[in-house]
Amino acid sequence: MNDAVQGLVRDFIGDTRAAVSSLTALLLIPLIGIVGLVVDVGYWYYKQRDMQNAADSAAIAAAQTPDEDLGFDGVNDDFIKTARGTALRYGYQNASGSTTVDAARVPCPADPTRTCTQVTIGYDSPLFFSPIVGFVGDSSGGNSQGVAALAIAGEPPDTGAIELCLVSLDTTSGTAGVLGNGVPFADLNGCDIFSNNDMTCNGNNMNAGSGIAVGTSSGCGLTQVSGADVFEDPYTELADNIPGDTCGGSYPQAYKQGKNNKTDTVANQFAGSPVVSGETIRCGDVVVTADTILNDTTLVIYNGRLILNDNTLTANNSTIIFAGDNNASYNHYVTDTIGGSNLTDSAIDISSPTSGDWSGVAIYTDPDLTTNVDTEQSGNAPAYAISGLMYTPNSNSIMSGIINKAGTGYECFVWVNNTLTLNGTAQIFANPTGSCDQQGLDVPSIGGNEGRPWLVF
Repeated sequence: MNDAVQGLVRDFIGDTRAAVSSLTALLLIPLIGIVGLVVDVGYWYYKQRDMQNAADSAAIAAAQTPDEDLGFDGVNDDFIKTARGTALRYGYQNASGSTTVDAARVPCPADPTRTCTQVTIGYDSPLFFSPIVGFVGDSSGGNSQGVAALAIAGEPPDTGAIELCLVSLDTTSGTAGVLGNGVPFADLNGCDIFSNNDMTCNGNNMNAGSGIAVGTSSGCGLTQVSGADVFEDPYTELADNIPGDTCGGSYPQAYKQGKNNKTDTVANQFAGSPVVSGETIRCGDVVVTADTILNDTTLVIYNGRLILNDNTLTANNSTIIFAGDNNASYNHYVTDTIGGSNLTDSAIDISSPTSGDWSGVAIYTDPDLTTNVDTEQSGNAPAYAISGLMYTPNSNSIMSGIINKAGTGYECFVWVNNTLTLNGTAQIFANPTGSCDQQGLDVPSIGGNEGRPWLVF
C-alpha cells in the first residue's frame, strides 16, 4: 500500500466527526423495537383484564340460569345465551371478528361432585410494534397474539348459605360501609353482616358472625372475608307496590312547641287506637301524641316523618312506608323528636305482615328517596322492637342502642342501609334471622345451595 492510500486510511480512522449519529442510527432499530414490544405487551395486559371482568360477570350470570327448558335438539343452551349476552354488554360479541365467548357446565374445582359454570373469552390481538424485534404471535400464522380470560362460578362448597341481617349497599371507593366506632362491649349476637365497600371495627369484633366485605374486612366478625362480589339490592322492586301520591301537593310539617312536637293536621295525630286499617296514606309529618296501637295497617307517609314524641307506637301485622320526593324541605324517617334533647321514652314496636305484597317488611323507604333519609338511634332514643325488614337503602344510619324483637312478632330482623355506624353497646336480639320464614321475609343470603353464586376460579 503506497503512502497516499495509507494516509487516507489513517485520516478516516482518526476522523470522529458524526460518530455519535452513526452509533445512534445503529441502535435506533432495536430501541424502537423494545419500546414497541412494551407497548404491545401493555395493551395485551389491559385487554386481558378487561376480558376477565367480562368473563367474571358472564360466569356469575350464567351460573344463575337454570337448566329447565330444552331446545329442539334436547340440549339446554339458555346459560350459554346468558353468558354471551352478558359479555356483549362489555363489548365482546361471540363470532365477531376474532372474538369467541363460550360457556360450559363443568365440575367445580374444589368439589368435583358439584356443578359450576365456566366461561371463556378469546381474542386475537394484532401486533403493532413487536415484529420489529422479530416477535411472532401465536395466532393467525404469527400475525396476532391470542389473549384469553377464564372464569368459573358456582356456590361455595360445604359452607351453606350465609344469611345476612345487616347489609350496607354503598359502593363509594375507600368508604367503610360498616363501621364499628368505639364499641368495646357491642354485641351483634352472631349476626352476619355485609358491606359493598370496606368494613372496619375498632377494638372489638362486636360478636358478629361473618364480616364480609367487597373491599377489606378489618376486625368485624368472628370470621372476616375480604374481596367478595358486590351484593345487589334484593328489595328495590318492592317499590312498585307503593300506592300513588294523593296529597295534592300539600305536606304539612310538624313544629316544636315547648317539649312537644305538634301538627295542626288532625289526620296526622295518632293516639290510642285510631280508626286506621288496611292501606292508608298520610301527607306530611305524622306525630304520635299518645301511646298508639295499629293493627293490619299499611301506613304510607308522603314527604314526612313518623315522630314518636315520647310515646310508643305499636304496629301489629303492619308496614310503615316512607315515600315522596327529594325536596330538601321534607324528611323521611322514624324519629323521637324534631329538635332538642332526646326523648328517651320514645319507642316503636312493629311486626310485619306475614303474607301479601309487604310480607316480611316492617319499615320501607322508597329507594328513589336520597335526601333527608338518614336515621339515628341515640342510645335507645327511639327504642326499636322490630320483627321483619327495616329497609333504608340510601340512609347513612347510626345505631347506638338495642334492637329487640317485636312483642307480637318472631325473631327476625334484617336492616338494609347505605352505610351503618355502630356505637357503644349496639346490640341486636339473639338469633336475628332464626324465624324469618314464619315472619314472611325472604332473608338476603350469599353462598350455599340457595345463595347467590360466587366466583370460585
